Parts: sequence; structure tokens; C-alpha cells
Amino acid sequence: MKKSENRFVIVVGLVVLILVCSGVFGSHEIYRLTQNKLIFNIWCVLCFIFQTPLVIIPLDRGRTVGFVGKFLPQWVILSMVAWNLIQIFLLLLSPIIIFLPAKNIFSEYFPVAFGLIIIGIVFRSAYRVVERVIKLKIESLPLDWKPLTILHLSDIHSGPFMRFSHLNKIVARVNKTTFDLCVVTGDIVNHSAKELGWTLSLLEKINSRLGVYASIGNHEYIDNDKEVIEGYKNSSVELLLDSSKFISTEKARVRLIGVDFPFDNGVTGVDEINSALAKSIGLAPIEEGEFQVLLSHHPDGFKIAQSLGIPLTLSGHTHGGQIKFGKKGIANMLYEYVMGLYEQGGSFLYVSAGLGNWLPFRINVPCEYALITIEK
Repeated sequence: MKKSENRFVIVVGLVVLILVCSGVFGSHEIYRLTQNKLIFNIWCVLCFIFQTPLVIIPLDRGRTVGFVGKFLPQWVILSMVAWNLIQIFLLLLSPIIIFLPAKNIFSEYFPVAFGLIIIGIVFRSAYRVVERVIKLKIESLPLDWKPLTILHLSDIHSGPFMRFSHLNKIVARVNKTTFDLCVVTGDIVNHSAKELGWTLSLLEKINSRLGVYASIGNHEYIDNDKEVIEGYKNSSVELLLDSSKFISTEKARVRLIGVDFPFDNGVTGVDEINSALAKSIGLAPIEEGEFQVLLSHHPDGFKIAQSLGIPLTLSGHTHGGQIKFGKKGIANMLYEYVMGLYEQGGSFLYVSAGLGNWLPFRINVPCEYALITIEK
């Protein structure tokens, strides 16, 4: 097992353990506060239904999670997420709850009111999208360089929590803004390759003067990666899979480099980037002053990009952790680059928090798309 996989099992295992403890605490307090065996029994049954399956996640390193949405309706999954969050927050509020008196009106209705608030947050957080505006000043650009704006989308996760109507609204929204180029850095589908067709049909509607390009993520491999790759061939959205594309206009000279998801060694390496770069050099040799952009679903590709002098890397994958209190969250234990803009040695990395959701809950980390302007 790779080091990253070990870390995943440890962190997720810890989360599951916390959920189990929260379920035990919540059940105990519900009975103490209400003194009602029927409510207590219902609570315990729901804990068993919604929390026991979570034990599978660290055991199979998360592989089964991607298939959940294929069999369960969206409202069931949202309810499952809400239930587990209710348990966690009950545990967090334990210093207050243990002092609540039993068998009074407040104590009896507190769990219901608290649960409804959490459910409301879950359903809202699955669909809130913010626009990030980033301006990068790069002194090494040629004197004749004119500002170039890239629309960066990532982690759309079409499926249970990103339906046609929601993505259609987002596309209509981004089309009201001004940009030159659109890139999508992986996880375009959540688990099923069948969702790709309608997703690409909507991305084709994006008003991008220089086209729409994509790299691949780990979720494209969950169902049928060959079907996903074949689907791109029938679309105007161009997939850069260990390949690159040179775009030259009167406004800018840009070379996009798209790499595969790093399953083999855990990170994108020099060989992968050089191989992808070489596939466009034959048709369009490297020009002085051209601007290179690496599309790497996993943000660790930035380490190699920076060493090769690639000025900008665009990534996703982390979702920003989806839950963050203050400046850090669980994702900081898993990834070196979690969310937002990073700079190292004159090279920049932007890690998107994602446009969609793998699990539909976020705190302090809303869904997003970014408008990144490169100027001298």
C-alpha cells in the first residue's frame, strides 16, 4: 500500500471512529433528555442504517463510495450525510448538552430543531457556487503580452449532486463573464461514464474564444475510463491526456499540457510532463515568450512543473477538504496543496475547491469556479 493510501486509511478511519463515538453519545443523550424509549429505538435504528456502512470506507480505501449514488436516490444520500453531521455536532456540543435538564420542552424539541438546521445547511451547501477572481502578474512575459483570462473549472462530478439543470445554470452564469480560454481539470463525472454526454454538451455551450480543454481525474476511472475517453472524441471539448495543445492568437501564445491522474507513483513526474509536452512540439515548436499551463488534476504535479519552469499549474482533486474551520481542515492532513493560490520560485499553482460535490456538504468551502487573469 502506498504512503498516500496509508494516510487515507488512517484519516478516514479516525473520522469513522469519531462518528461511531458520536452515535453512541447522541443515542445516550436523546434517551436521557426525552426519557422516551420509542424515540430512543428509532434513533438507534437510524444510527445503524446510516453509520454502519461507513466502516467499509477505510477498509476498501473509498472505492465503493463512488457507486453509492448509482443505487440510492439523491434525497437518501443527502439525508445520510445530514444524519452523520448531526451526530458529529452533537458530540461537539457535548459540553452544553450534558447540562441540559431532562424532560422539559426545550430538551425534547432541541434534537428536532437542531437536526432541521443541519439538514438545511446540507441541502444548501450542495448548490452554492462562488466566483473567484485571480490576477497574476508575471514579469517574465514578453513586452507585447496582452492580458489573458482563463476560466478554470474542476471536479464537476456530474451525477447524484450535479444534475443537468444545475450545471446548465452555472454555464449560463459563467457566460455572462468575460474570458478567453476555458479549462476543466478532471473529475468531470462522479462515477458513471453515462453522465459524460450531457455534461460535455453543456460545456460546449461555454463562450470560450480559444476553446474548452480538459484533463482527466481519478473519478473518470471508477466506471469505464475507455468510454469516457471515447466520449471526448465526439465532443468539441478537447481532452489532453498526456498530451498538449499550442494555441497562438494575436492576443497570446499559450501551450496547455494535460497529464493523466498519477495512479502509478502517486505524483505527476518529469517523464509524464515531458511526454505530454513533446506531443505538441512536433507541430508547433516552443516559442520564446509562450506561456505554458499544466493541467494536473492532482496538485502535487506542481512540484515538477515548478522545477521545469512551467509558470502556471491548474489543479483540483482536494475539494478544499469541503469542511474548514478557520484556515485549516482535514484536507491539510492529506495534501500539501489544499485550496487557492500558491507561489514558489516564480511559478504559480491554483487549486480549485471544485464546482461539484463527491459528498454534498461543505462548511466554509463553497463550490467555485475561477477566473484567472495573466498579465505582465
